[in-house]
Amino acid sequence: MIYPLAATGKISASVDWLFHSARVEQIYDNLRQGCKFTFIATTTFQHTGVGSFLFYPDGSLYIWALLRFILSPVKAYYAWVGIFLFLTFVISYSCMLKFSNDKLRSFIFALLYGLAPYHLYLSPVNWVIGEFTAYTFIPIVFLGIYEVLQRNEKEWPLLAVGVAFVNNAV
Repeated sequence: MIYPLAATGKISASVDWLFHSARVEQIYDNLRQGCKFTFIATTTFQHTGVGSFLFYPDGSLYIWALLRFILSPVKAYYAWVGIFLFLTFVISYSCMLKFSNDKLRSFIFALLYGLAPYHLYLSPVNWVIGEFTAYTFIPIVFLGIYEVLQRNEKEWPLLAVGVAFVNNAV
């Protein structure tokens, strides 16, 4: 699904993509220079010293930045999207399997959830990167809510982890 877009070697970028890709480039530049953490953008955003890293989570962007060491910028982005699509399938399958204990139902749910038009609209079509990454972890939140309210309140760490991942999406 991602390959035809990556094969063009082009990205039809929007404002959100431009903002987050500049953040990735700053992380990449810092990692290249041996700095593990990024707080202020010094080489991107027209060298203005933007402090967006202080207000936006950037954990998932490190994956994209690390891919930049082995791939071109465009291919690194599409590989990152592919990784998150794969994670979406795995997480949604695992959550449904824990909920229903039915492998076929879990497989169908993973396909429907991962390939939902809204999810595909977010990225790689519309480049809404924050929502795209948060969408990956929403099944953990719903499973956690169900576990806490219906089955076993001692499963609250599952809910906490899910909320933390959604909250820390780009």
